[in-house]
Amino acid sequence: MQTTPAERLILAMLSDIQEHLGIHGLVDPVKIRAAAVSGNSWSLPSLHHEEYTKGEADYVGRVLRMWELIETGIETLAPEERLKLPEGPGWIDGITFPGFYNSKRGNRCWSIAEHMTDDLGLWSRFKGRVNWQHDDAHDLEERYDNMLEAYPLGLFEPGSRPLSFRAISILLDAYGRPLRGKDIVPDEDPPFDITGV
Repeated sequence: MQTTPAERLILAMLSDIQEHLGIHGLVDPVKIRAAAVSGNSWSLPSLHHEEYTKGEADYVGRVLRMWELIETGIETLAPEERLKLPEGPGWIDGITFPGFYNSKRGNRCWSIAEHMTDDLGLWSRFKGRVNWQHDDAHDLEERYDNMLEAYPLGLFEPGSRPLSFRAISILLDAYGRPLRGKDIVPDEDPPFDITGV
């Protein structure tokens, strides 16, 4: 169901009234207001906003769960194992969840992830850490797709044990895999000078 700007305003105003009057009902007015104002009405019961679909929310949830397992798995590794992990593009301060790229799809994913972590309290590890990436991060979602394809879906189920060195390496290798020619190393030979021809 698509909500109009007027309907989202009404939801926000009703949430304000409920909170101000101290009425305790079936819904949390803070979460309702946050969902309505941020365009994330997919998270409201029976209000699936076309802008952000349940499928997109499921995808973002899988990405956040995967990165949660990667980060917690790295924390359990011995220091010598951490040094052997594959290096990926864009990691400056260690291997951490890089966020989403500032693009149409990336912005949608970012908004959903921020709503999940900051407003709904899901994946609290990432609260305040869901970032927009710029410049060289244009292919983040494609890298995440490669990572999600690289390992069985059951790996990301709640209650999973920490990832092993091998599992983390498989996922990070998938992250660093060349993408549709974008990571091809340029030829080392200098260009042929045709100015004197």
